[in-house]
Amino acid sequence: MALLEPTTPDDEVERLDDAGVRGVRLHWYFPHGGAPRPRDDMRKIIEKVSPYGWHVANHVGGSGLVDYYDFIAAIEAPVVIDHMGRIDIAEGLNGAAFRRLLRLLDRGNFWVKLSGSDRITKHPHSYEETLPFSRALATHAPERIVWGTDWPHPNHKPGEVPNDGQLTDLIAEIAPDARTRKLMLVDNPTKLFGF
Repeated sequence: MALLEPTTPDDEVERLDDAGVRGVRLHWYFPHGGAPRPRDDMRKIIEKVSPYGWHVANHVGGSGLVDYYDFIAAIEAPVVIDHMGRIDIAEGLNGAAFRRLLRLLDRGNFWVKLSGSDRITKHPHSYEETLPFSRALATHAPERIVWGTDWPHPNHKPGEVPNDGQLTDLIAEIAPDARTRKLMLVDNPTKLFGF
């Protein structure tokens, strides 16, 4: 994954591709301050990576999937929504952001990273309340889910850094059947990252 500027030289993008980079990340969510870059800049970045077939990861949060839905939905490249969209689980499975996430998955070129349970839980170090959301995503589009721990867990407050073992233990609960687990952990990342 790369973070690029609209001014990143084309030969640098080519160098990154040769080095194995397969995606660019756009930020819409800034819990510690900041604002999304102008959309024209984001379009330029997407255009830069388009010839290489990179996917476009989108880091959104809260109501971001509602607020930026039209822009994100218009991306024609493969798109990954990081950390389950960092949705507010208090809104429930029928919340506006979660419903938008499911709609994006129905488009065919969208993927979701089933990481960030530690970022959406309301109770640090307890992830039970996040499972209905990750399970619903795994059931809805098993061929377009990938999993990760988000190690090394940047931007956590002291004492809130999750235990990767506990996050790994969620795999069997997110995807109880062997077929979905294999898609999530092997087949889908192989396709998405071009392994």
